[in-house]
Amino acid sequence: MGRERFNCVLSVNALEVTSSRDMPLTRRPLKVPCRDPHLTMMLARRRSTTTRNMGTVRFSWEARWVDLAAILLERIGAAAVQEVAEGHQARVFELMLVDGQRLVAKVLDAALVDVDVVVARVDAVAELADLDSRVCRPVRIDGNLVNLIADDAGRPALLLCSEFAEGVALDVASPSDAELMGETLAGIHRSLARITPQGIPEVAALRAVRSEVDDELQLLHGDFNSGNLRRSDSRVRVFDFEDCGYGPRSFEIANALYMVLFSSTIESEISRYRTFEDAFLRGYGAEDGQDVDRRTVDHFIDLRVRALERWLEDLPTAPIGIRTATPQWHQTLRSFVGSYQRRQR
Repeated sequence: MGRERFNCVLSVNALEVTSSRDMPLTRRPLKVPCRDPHLTMMLARRRSTTTRNMGTVRFSWEARWVDLAAILLERIGAAAVQEVAEGHQARVFELMLVDGQRLVAKVLDAALVDVDVVVARVDAVAELADLDSRVCRPVRIDGNLVNLIADDAGRPALLLCSEFAEGVALDVASPSDAELMGETLAGIHRSLARITPQGIPEVAALRAVRSEVDDELQLLHGDFNSGNLRRSDSRVRVFDFEDCGYGPRSFEIANALYMVLFSSTIESEISRYRTFEDAFLRGYGAEDGQDVDRRTVDHFIDLRVRALERWLEDLPTAPIGIRTATPQWHQTLRSFVGSYQRRQR
């Protein structure tokens, strides 16, 4: 267990972290783009006082090597914490506060994300939660929706907390659940259309492959799938808006279908997809008040597969989940792309 001194500069333009060690754990220096002066750097112990000079806040910190769960216990004041998932870009924890409230905490590697975009997205979800009770609301810690901390390796990380969604995940093999997913997405789209946040880009696939469809753009969830939904009785909660971005509604309908098509294909359960597609589109159309244009949806499913193909050909441009996946998973993705038959002819 060691200690390392970090010298940090937090300004309206960037957070720069350098290390006094000969072999730092992070690049020297690590620059994290950030225009939000309200982000705070939180390490296990503050080494010196804060001084301010011409709008720039300078810190000198000493980090203790402690478990990230312990950091969250101390930082948030939780009674209990349990890690529930670890992905390529974030670690996810369930927290129990002393008053019995349950929260979800996500810790993102600050070197892998654009901090400004993260802040803009969280602000947008907070605004959306005011309009739609289905959306799990971001929770402020020390007055901030996004806090900059050190993870258990001493690296800068972003801490995001939100309401915990009670209930069970929806089952894509169930026609009634698929229809409910379609209804839920249509309702979320209606609420998303009421906000127009700045600083959020198009969804990743539309940046990778340009569409010939000239539909109106609006903010989209970005990762709408059964894993990001929970049903309790007749109520559905929606969370994980971290990939939200602009695009046509038809793209998000297609992307939700694409994810079930992918899993059904690699699991050799293609009939499951056909059942899901019909029920999902029926639910969306019923809630939206008009039939879904299947030709446009097919176009965007094709586009989504082309985006995957392009990312696999040029991995440095791919989203982090694809870029850092194992060679075995890359082969599975390539196999899917190779077997895919275009839907729009």
